[in-house]
Amino acid sequence: MQSYEPTGLVDRSGRMLQQAMGNGSLIEDFVQRSGTRFVVQSRNGSKGDCETFYFSGANANYMMVRAADPDMRWQVTEILDTAKSMGLKVIRTWAFSDGPLQYNALQRYPGVYDEATLVGMDYVIQQASLRGIRLVLVMANYWAMYGGIDQYNIWSFEAGSGSCNGDTTCRDDFYSDPVAVGYYKDHVKMWLNRRNTFTGRVYREDPTIFGYNLMNEPRSQRELYLIRRQTTDGSKMYNISYNPGDDLQSWIEDMASYVKSMDPIHLLSTGQEGFAGNSTPLYMYSNPGAWASLMGVDFVRNNKAKGIDYSTMHVYTDQWLCVAEGATTQGQLDFMKQWIEARIQAAEEELEMPVVLEEFGSKLDKRPGQFQTAYDTCLASARRGGACSGVMFWDVTHHGFADVDPWLDGTLRFGGGYSTWSPPSNSQMAEVISRATNFSRQVELINAASGGADTCVFVPPPQMGLGCKDLQINLDEGGMPWTCLPGEPANVNWCNGAGGAELYRHPPAAWRGARTQGLPYNSIEVLVLGNLTNTGTTPLNLKGSWIIVPFSMGVHTQFEGVWKRQTQPNSYFKLFCWYLGASGAGGDLCQNGAVQISFTNFSWPVGVKRDRGLNITFVQDVILPPGGVVLGANPGAADASTSVAISFKDDTNHFRLDVSSLGLQGSTNCPSDPVLSSWPPPPPPPPKPCTAGPDPRRGCPALEWYWHNQTVSSPVETSSIRTASIDAPAPAQGAAGRHLLQVGGTTQTSNGGSGPRAPPPRPAGPIAKTLNSQSANVDVGSLPLTRGEQWILTANVRVSGTVKRPQPVAAPGEPMPKTTDKMLQAFDAKGVSVAITLRYARPGLSGPTYLVIAMGQVVANADGWTPLRGVFMLKPYDDLKGAVIYADTPHPGLTVTLDKPLFYGAANLSSPAIVPTLPANITDVYQPCAVHPDHGHTAVYAVQLPAGRSDTLHADLCSHGGYDQVLRVYADGALVARTDSNGQPSAYNVTVPVKGGSRVILAVTGSVGEPYGGYRGMPGLRLRWQSGQAYDGLYDAAPTTVNATQFVRVHDGDLVIDCKRAAYVGVNTWDLMDKSRYVYNRAEVEARLDAMVKAGWGVGRTWGFSLGEGLSNGPMGKTVADKDKILETGPGVYNEEVFASLDWVLDQASRRNLRIIIPFEDYWLSIDRFVNWSDTASGKNDFYTDYKIKQMYKAHLRTFTSRVNTINGRKYSEDPTIYYWNLLNEPRCTGCGTSLQMWVEEMAPYLKAIDPNHLVTLGAEGFYSTTCERVFLNPGAGKRRTGIASSPWAAQEGQDFLANHVVPSIDLVTTHIWADNWMGYADWSGSTINDGFDYTHGRNLWQEKLDYTNNWLAAHISDAQALGKPLIVEEFGKAHSAAKVYTDELPNPLQAGETIATGNDVRDQFFKAVFDQIQGNALQNGVAQGSNFWNLYTVGTGSDDPYQVTLADTSTMNVIGAHMHNMSSIIGVAAPSGCSPASTNTGAVPFPGFAAGNWTGPPPLPSTLTPGSFGAGPAAGGGNGTGGGNGTSGGNSTGSPSS
Repeated sequence: MQSYEPTGLVDRSGRMLQQAMGNGSLIEDFVQRSGTRFVVQSRNGSKGDCETFYFSGANANYMMVRAADPDMRWQVTEILDTAKSMGLKVIRTWAFSDGPLQYNALQRYPGVYDEATLVGMDYVIQQASLRGIRLVLVMANYWAMYGGIDQYNIWSFEAGSGSCNGDTTCRDDFYSDPVAVGYYKDHVKMWLNRRNTFTGRVYREDPTIFGYNLMNEPRSQRELYLIRRQTTDGSKMYNISYNPGDDLQSWIEDMASYVKSMDPIHLLSTGQEGFAGNSTPLYMYSNPGAWASLMGVDFVRNNKAKGIDYSTMHVYTDQWLCVAEGATTQGQLDFMKQWIEARIQAAEEELEMPVVLEEFGSKLDKRPGQFQTAYDTCLASARRGGACSGVMFWDVTHHGFADVDPWLDGTLRFGGGYSTWSPPSNSQMAEVISRATNFSRQVELINAASGGADTCVFVPPPQMGLGCKDLQINLDEGGMPWTCLPGEPANVNWCNGAGGAELYRHPPAAWRGARTQGLPYNSIEVLVLGNLTNTGTTPLNLKGSWIIVPFSMGVHTQFEGVWKRQTQPNSYFKLFCWYLGASGAGGDLCQNGAVQISFTNFSWPVGVKRDRGLNITFVQDVILPPGGVVLGANPGAADASTSVAISFKDDTNHFRLDVSSLGLQGSTNCPSDPVLSSWPPPPPPPPKPCTAGPDPRRGCPALEWYWHNQTVSSPVETSSIRTASIDAPAPAQGAAGRHLLQVGGTTQTSNGGSGPRAPPPRPAGPIAKTLNSQSANVDVGSLPLTRGEQWILTANVRVSGTVKRPQPVAAPGEPMPKTTDKMLQAFDAKGVSVAITLRYARPGLSGPTYLVIAMGQVVANADGWTPLRGVFMLKPYDDLKGAVIYADTPHPGLTVTLDKPLFYGAANLSSPAIVPTLPANITDVYQPCAVHPDHGHTAVYAVQLPAGRSDTLHADLCSHGGYDQVLRVYADGALVARTDSNGQPSAYNVTVPVKGGSRVILAVTGSVGEPYGGYRGMPGLRLRWQSGQAYDGLYDAAPTTVNATQFVRVHDGDLVIDCKRAAYVGVNTWDLMDKSRYVYNRAEVEARLDAMVKAGWGVGRTWGFSLGEGLSNGPMGKTVADKDKILETGPGVYNEEVFASLDWVLDQASRRNLRIIIPFEDYWLSIDRFVNWSDTASGKNDFYTDYKIKQMYKAHLRTFTSRVNTINGRKYSEDPTIYYWNLLNEPRCTGCGTSLQMWVEEMAPYLKAIDPNHLVTLGAEGFYSTTCERVFLNPGAGKRRTGIASSPWAAQEGQDFLANHVVPSIDLVTTHIWADNWMGYADWSGSTINDGFDYTHGRNLWQEKLDYTNNWLAAHISDAQALGKPLIVEEFGKAHSAAKVYTDELPNPLQAGETIATGNDVRDQFFKAVFDQIQGNALQNGVAQGSNFWNLYTVGTGSDDPYQVTLADTSTMNVIGAHMHNMSSIIGVAAPSGCSPASTNTGAVPFPGFAAGNWTGPPPLPSTLTPGSFGAGPAAGGGNGTGGGNGTSGGNSTGSPSS
């Protein structure tokens, strides 16, 4: 590693006072653009010569924040050394880290920078330059990581300007918020003006900087809107969505102009992903789905903004391609190649600029193939001099990052998993490094061979043909709007004309010049009008002449937002030659065969855009006299100039056409009157000389246009240095530097200082407000805080005042919402984030640096103080002279008070003499892999054993990627163990002998951090005794003392009891506890249990929570109204009478030898109580993250599992009647899947620790999210549902079937199947197109739902098999006509004309389909173990519930009975060998760290599924059902599943 180096200092003349240059020399030449290529000064030594700069590169986003800490700079140099060894020439890295709580925050508040982090970037640039590596600096992030534009929105909101306070739903307000954009501009200006403290160069004149991204992956959905459309035949209505992206476009144009006004030298790009948009529909065929066109991004339009020098594209097939095409590796590779080639074509033909594949990556198993596809595709472009100029993979890291990568060696983790490092850890990574290195060599050969003066100038490829000298072409192309089709709404009067051929003789003016009338996107037919005129003085024979009407061959498919390129246009399109009349030629040229019309049969990269399209060739003598014309009608007719000559359309499907090329002058050829005498044509006039200014078609190695001018239009401070490669004249004697643009009437010159300057004065108004509330400073500069040691701080904080909340914001076209709308609750956080920050200095830094040493949540206006505690370490070089500590919160207008902080040496905490003086909150109550939020990410545990007992303690950092974390162990006042060594963590665990009676202190310093694209695991520690005894009774629980043979266990993928297979047929009967609350209802409960015994249904599932009978709408949604009928009325407060009813249910089940599955709580109906009980939670998603809620929930689990049944005396944790626990019924966390995953990883092991006897599972429906190969199976993601008419909602609900269930403490996997809830209750279609269906079976929608059910279950069985865990279909059902279907209680109600089945025939087919798959797999020793249908009622009850099942449903009982008969052949059969009846290994010990799981990738699709199609699953019977009438029964029930 590299030791700390003081930063370089620069005096006012620019001379380096101190500089760490290392080996090598700084980069001296700038990369420039010459048309579609990058160029640099040629290595041949000839002044003025250029060579191409095709490059291999990578991303390393976090280099700045790592280099901010001198002890971590070895990681940066390791990355750069790895990059150099691979031949990488450009690295892309973040130039932002915004917000006071970010790791090594750069910009704490607007204009307030941490000098240490700024110097970190200086160091990165210097070290990269010394290795010949250039950098792309990314100025901001669209996503929330590292602050993102959410932080700018928060700052604007707090300043009283913006209306978005950081919520993702209003993120895109940023682009039109002048204050937020103003903060961003100030940030950009700071960077461009900064002088590097190591090299002395000003950033805007440093050739090490390749260029800038305006933002990482900008998107904008603020202008997304919905249009209701009617089908061509007028029979159905459906929705389409549209996003013009004007906000984003305006922002790009503004920012590009702003950056170029300050830095005209460096290359500028948007940093976008490259989705094709509405300006060029053709390229939409290459989008990953219709959703991509709704992101507000338009590759061609965005990159045409003045000031943008090159275009960018990113591609992530395993995140984007969540359709059937992406279910196979080859499908992903084919898409990737198509995506890259389409953007190369657009860059060459639409933009005439380079394109860089700026980000791509994949999970480890697919990485070699994806890298090869990327490199091969761009190498082919480079070899022909094409536009693909660079390939940059995501990402290159230092080797210590290995433990962070969630997919290392195939280990499944949530998200992330794209890192590459050297030396490689496995064969796949070695192959990737080899391929990247080989690509570097290949493009270097191309560059080396390209040197010369001609390379500096880009010559665009010529059009085909010799041209037509005297033939003036005046074609007025147009398009027939889609709204004029039969059946479409006649909203313009010219759609009501005579129709037929008359429309082509007298087309409305609005149909002509489609490019200016807004018609191209909605054109159903291309019209060619106008004339050809002989402007010469002699007759002109047109024989052999041809004219191209450019056309992209792009056709819109039946699904919104999905376009494709027609490869056989002459057979696909129908051509019409209406009339061509020529002066003097006589007759109709269309009829007499003088003209042939066809589409060109070659495609890109052959020819140019103007060469491809409709070819009009004159094959006979057509003599045009001087002034003669060819018209779309008889030349003598009055309307000849406005008649349609030729048209073409998709006459079969009536699909829309991409006519974005209309208006282009196509290629022409007139053999008898050519413009050119021969082919090829002479080159076009050269671009302007280098001294005249920049030209996109010329690269200027010496940058004469910049350096040879004394005044440059840049409103920035000037630099007094010259880059070594620039042959620039010396400044005039006495001048401090070049004079740049005057600001405020004064000429600014360089002051030679280092570091950021003070921000310019802000205009009066809200932007000038202080954007945080801060306590008084506490001077700590005189405290003897030893450097390099751990210190504990405790301090009390109080906050008073009102937290500002946003005003309601209405969506376009919608009424203003009420201020009491529950969606606003998320903005009104009850807990205020507070940080205690140390501001101090480091030698050599011109500005302050900051260290957040404690953080937590404080309830505003609460009585008393909130104690915060932190652990921190000072570096050996930190200077506390003048240092202060203060508390602040990122909310202005509050009063923050900090009590005097107290400091304790960590070693002293283990000294018995000091223990009596310590405050109570200085140590933590041990919770495995969890820390108190008021202690940040730090932890302090005190460990003591009684006298006479000794043991060895194993302590693991739960975050194995937490190389920022340091664990040190102290005993008797001395350091006895540590994970860090010389500033570089070398381990994630320690082993410490503990003597009886001694006091051992474990102290954890630092942050777990958040690597981009993933997370590093849980904070805190896991503690274990080597003796096997439980530490505080948690995690390593002692073996049970009860009879293990009575409990269900997992053996080799089977559920077993006493080593006999425990597969089952079961039911849901959700309200047993509620019913049993009333003695007079218990007979009904007994009747249900008796029915289960009679039918052989051995396992029932019922709620472990009771809500009573009343529900009402409260501020958090549905809340309990009748509190005396619920189980838990307040935190830890239980209604004993209700609890006793569950005792009775369990006792009754036990008497009948039945087993019961119990979900503790329900996402839909019960967790809101916990949110309401916490004073630091504000919304439903906080259930998974709020510390107080999690503590309440753990207490609830303890109460539940430790309860002693009042009837039979059994402790719940020791009652085998309980089959297994659900952590939560159908948990969802919309948009916050990481939070849900971390909750599972915390709660599942905790429950296993307090109850090692019972199996644990989540209780989820089983939606897919991070596994793109499966996401296309989600509800909301089918064929039509990949269209932009609908939302892929299920992927956003936070569940991740594979990641959720791979957690070791999750014993089995579950899925729920609700085709009606998810897709729609209709079984037969009506007059309205329901976006939930694909109409693969016409109007028989029930068959489509049956196909879906088969495919869903087949995939989950296959994935459960890959996970090696038993699968239970925990809920499924099929609705039939009932009262609730016709109310607003259920999701996806019937639409106009839709009907639902009234009998049981359709339902029986669904039940049989589920049963067939379960028993088919189970009988083959598969993982499918059982099912619980929804929902068993007593005969005569539940008639209003469409999912009601009773014993009176004879046909359904026959289906279930047949399934029971088949399953009985394995129930109770001895399990395969190796099973131990006394085994108690139920997964209590495994720890959810980064070693969890070995699932390497989704298995091949089961045979039930065919990629690209649905419906291959077998249907259990035929027919169309029994009818589509309406049910007549009424009443209500609270038991239906929700969605």
